[in-house]
Amino acid sequence: MNATQLLAAHRLALGTVALLASRTAGRLYGLDFSAGPGPTLTRLMASRNLALGVGLLVADEKSAPLLHKLNIATDVIDLATVADETRRGALPRKATVIGFLTSLSGAALGAQLVNQDRA
Repeated sequence: MNATQLLAAHRLALGTVALLASRTAGRLYGLDFSAGPGPTLTRLMASRNLALGVGLLVADEKSAPLLHKLNIATDVIDLATVADETRRGALPRKATVIGFLTSLSGAALGAQLVNQDRA
């Protein structure tokens, strides 16, 4: 599996779980979804990940570099968000760890793709 396929699989897996089992996904992250907009926000994140994953799989040579940059930008923003919410004490430790690992792995794959585009 190449880096594009790995990043697409990463996005599609996250998106599918978040869409079909948002409450379960929240519990895995250590979040309390018993009240509030948590499940809805999780589904919104799911649609973003599904769209980015499908985009990676259908991109042609001309559009792929832009999609690679959009993917890495998304993960860098996610990393900044997790860092800020952790700093404010708004995230449980488990959500912080999973959020950092998920975003960092996506950013690393995206960086690999952007570097390949430059070569």
